[in-house]
Amino acid sequence: MYCFFSLCRAYMEAMWNLIQTPGLVSFSGEERRLALYAALFLPFRKTIYKDNEGKLVSVVNYIFKKSMKRKFKDAETVISIHRAAEKFMSLIIPLQFKNPLQLERLDWASEILEICESISLYDPQVPATSKLRVLTGFLLRDIKGFWRVALLISFLLYKDDDGMSLDLDKRREFYLTIQETIRELSLDNIWDTKPLMDGKAIIKEVQKGRPVTAEQDRGPIIREWQKKLLTWQLSYDKASAAECINWMRPKRTRTCVTSILLITSCFSLFLLLCFAGKEIVNMAAIL
Repeated sequence: MYCFFSLCRAYMEAMWNLIQTPGLVSFSGEERRLALYAALFLPFRKTIYKDNEGKLVSVVNYIFKKSMKRKFKDAETVISIHRAAEKFMSLIIPLQFKNPLQLERLDWASEILEICESISLYDPQVPATSKLRVLTGFLLRDIKGFWRVALLISFLLYKDDDGMSLDLDKRREFYLTIQETIRELSLDNIWDTKPLMDGKAIIKEVQKGRPVTAEQDRGPIIREWQKKLLTWQLSYDKASAAECINWMRPKRTRTCVTSILLITSCFSLFLLLCFAGKEIVNMAAIL
C-alpha cells in the first residue's frame, strides 16, 4: 500500500510541475483541480471492488463519493480522464510525427479502423491522415474540453522504446507538438460539431425500398450507422450532408446485396445436401 501512496504523490508532483511549466498550458481553476485529482488517483485507475450488491465498482469512484464526499461529477470526470489518457498513449507517436501507420492494431478502435478501411477501399482519394483524424476525433468527442488534461496525464504513463519515462523537457516538446497537430486537423473543438445526419434522417435513408423498421428495433440500427457516418464525417473535414447520403446509399445497397447473396448461397447448399442425402438413401436401398 505504501508503494501506491508513493506513486500517487509522485504522479501529482509530476503533474504540478507540468502545469507550472512556462508556456505549456493555461488551465482554468476547474481543469487544474481535476488534473491534480486525476494524477493523484492514477495508480488506482484500474482497481475495482465488489459492493454489497455484488456490483463491480471503481475504487476511484468510491474514494470520491465515500471518503472525500465529493460530487459524483468529479468522480465521473476523473475516470473519463483516465480512460482517455490510456487511449492517448497509443496516439502519442502517430500525432507527434503525423504518421498513421502505427494505428493498425488498437484494441479500443478495431471497429472504427474497419470502417476506415471500407471508406478508403471505395475512395482511394481519402486523405492519408484520415485514420489519425478519425481516431483522435472520436477520442476528443468523448473527453471534450478535458482533452488537454487527459493528454498531460498520458505523458505520466507513457514510456519510450527503452522503457523509460519522458523527462519534463520531452513532455513539454511532445505536448506542444501534439496540440498543434490537433489544431491542424481542426479537431480542437470537434465535440461541438453536429453530426451530418440525425436519427430520423438515418432511419429514413435506411428504410428506402425496404420494409418499415419497428420502433423498438431502430435504436441498434441508428447507433450502428451513427458510428459509420461519424467515421465518414471525420475522414472528410469539409463534407456535406448530401455527400454523406451519397456515400451511404451504395453502402446500404451493398449490404442488402450481400445479405441476398448469403441467403441464396445457404439455400443452394441446403438443396445440395438434400439431393446428396436422397442419393445416399437410394444407394443404401440398392445395396
